[in-house]
Amino acid sequence: TQAHRERAAVERARAEAALRALADQFTRTVEDAPVPILLEAEDGEVLRVNRAWTELTGYAHGDLPTMDAWLTHACGQGAEALRDRMRALFAGETGVVESECEIVTRAGEQRTWLWSASSPGHLQDGRRFAVAMATDITERKASELRLQRNAETFTHLVQTAPFGIYVIDADFRFAHMSAGALP
Repeated sequence: TQAHRERAAVERARAEAALRALADQFTRTVEDAPVPILLEAEDGEVLRVNRAWTELTGYAHGDLPTMDAWLTHACGQGAEALRDRMRALFAGETGVVESECEIVTRAGEQRTWLWSASSPGHLQDGRRFAVAMATDITERKASELRLQRNAETFTHLVQTAPFGIYVIDADFRFAHMSAGALP
């Protein structure tokens, strides 16, 4: 009847509006996420980069529209290894890709990123897609390097001191002892 068709049309319109609202919410969530996010199709097309990605790299979506362009231009030496890992992801050989890579920003600055990607499904056109997220670990890596150098310097100083130095740990075990401490 006419009433049923009208009710069905209203319900369909509501369902379509709800789907559009969910799609908009998802788009805003990705765009406004505090971590860099890149969406890639299995053929290498970069579908989207979010605001954080653009802010940290200086590259907008149109600047490097394919994953090959991104990897070649911004990833340098680590590009081939990451390409291989992404191929394995799309082939279903692995569920998650995790990789540390050096990137070069548009301004020429070198950054270290911890890259994670997964392929949660297919696009409407049937292509698989991947979601890649990155964490900028440049400062952490620099801190780790400073800590390592300080530890090496400390160990060298203790080992070469001409007088007795004893370093004990929290359990009162000898952690370091200088050569000058030996009888």
